[in-house]
Amino acid sequence: ASATERNTGLHVHDVCGEVVDVKLRMEAGEIAPATDSLDAQRERGTELLQKAQWLQLKIRFVALETDFVRNDGGEKHEIATSLRPSTWTLEGRVWQLLDPHADESVSPIENRKRHPELAWQLTSVSL
Repeated sequence: ASATERNTGLHVHDVCGEVVDVKLRMEAGEIAPATDSLDAQRERGTELLQKAQWLQLKIRFVALETDFVRNDGGEKHEIATSLRPSTWTLEGRVWQLLDPHADESVSPIENRKRHPELAWQLTSVSL
């Protein structure tokens, strides 16, 4: 039976969110290797600052939600109120490189412009 047929529902009272992680990425969906040495991470960090075009955001949300049912007269009766956490990962192409093959003598700021068609994509939700 659908939620309408059961006369059940959910009321969201409040939502609080915080950015818990921000990462620069070379390509969409990229995941950095966790086993890199400190030197490899430092070298990769320099390359990311110069050439990264993608930004990944991980945001943790906590929602205060109340489940309810409606009786035949349409009145709401609360069943339970709870805090429900979730973590959402989004990514978007924020930069467009003017010259992808530019060497280190070209400033990273001078070699990019804002991506004109920035659109955030939801890549994962974990509860």
